[in-house]
Amino acid sequence: METINVLIVDDHAVIRDGLRRYLEALGAYRVVGDACDGLDALNKVIHCRPDVVIMDMSMPRLDGIEATRRIVENGVPTRVIILSMHMSPDQVVRAMDVGASGCVHKSSVTTEIAPAIRTALAGGSYLSPKLDM
Repeated sequence: METINVLIVDDHAVIRDGLRRYLEALGAYRVVGDACDGLDALNKVIHCRPDVVIMDMSMPRLDGIEATRRIVENGVPTRVIILSMHMSPDQVVRAMDVGASGCVHKSSVTTEIAPAIRTALAGGSYLSPKLDM
């Protein structure tokens, strides 16, 4: 199995660190970087060239939806999965409309992030069953 390169974007260091440890423990993932907000994520995507970006929805300076839109518009060949604790149906639709490959509820990230990544890399879309859709 080929290693999947991941960039983690969240304004909370504890989330970034925990997700890094979890993904690396699974063995198929290499975290190539992390970012604390959407603007930092744009720069890191260009330099790290991840296969997948795991992007928090709500962050300072630039939120996850706008950062995703900019990544997709710039033609960067990466998939973006949005994470959130509170995501309305309108936000889910907006995230998918700008090019996100999936939306995962933070409370189920350990059970859903690997399937979401696999689905995204296969060209599909993943929506967490915990999202109020």
